[in-house]
Amino acid sequence: MRISSITRHRAGTTFVFIFFLIFLLCSLFLIPRIITVYDGIINRAENTHNEAIVLEHLIGAVKRADNKDSISVTTLDDSTPALSITKNNVTWLYYCKDGYLYTQNSRKSELYAERLCKAGIMYLYQKDNMISVEYISENNNVQNIILTPRSGIIGGTN
Repeated sequence: MRISSITRHRAGTTFVFIFFLIFLLCSLFLIPRIITVYDGIINRAENTHNEAIVLEHLIGAVKRADNKDSISVTTLDDSTPALSITKNNVTWLYYCKDGYLYTQNSRKSELYAERLCKAGIMYLYQKDNMISVEYISENNNVQNIILTPRSGIIGGTN
């Protein structure tokens, strides 16, 4: 009995050891794939952040703006195009400069502008009460949105 129990113990240990070696070998083959997938997820998140956050800031600002004649396109002293948004009788400017998106109270100097996030280049075009924003991110992806102020009409039409 003693010999058969030792043989069974060795056979079980050998099986577990071989199973562990196979698991280790498969893991070593999968590590490069896992790293590739992880890098892809990180790159996708950074690209999404760089492309969408600037436009989300603008959309949010327009949503919070007053109803009538609240958005327009203006230029700063150095001819940088800026989106002008009036909220509670205060005009705020949103513009891309030096690789960042800034917001600034129009009554104050550009020195008091608040840096919101990293940004690329933003072109603004106004037609009547609609503003077209063409945004080119740092990795040269182009996105376009059209901004209009809220209508102020609730539950019906004119």
